[in-house]
Amino acid sequence: MQGDLEAVHRAWQADHEEQPPDSVYAFPKQKKESMTDPSHVRNGLPGFDQVQGVSDADRDLAFADIEAAAKH
Repeated sequence: MQGDLEAVHRAWQADHEEQPPDSVYAFPKQKKESMTDPSHVRNGLPGFDQVQGVSDADRDLAFADIEAAAKH
């Protein structure tokens, strides 16, 4: 019984936790490559080409977002 209650509590917390806005992601539709701080921005470029399941248009937009974030 205790395990079931804990599972329900974890599920409730997951549903009610504040999710970051789409604007923090280089790929907002896919919620990939977060850009929440300078280290994430710096690390976004090396793994940029390894992101799977994104279109060329998404990749172009993400590159522009990473580049803009790097200038801040």
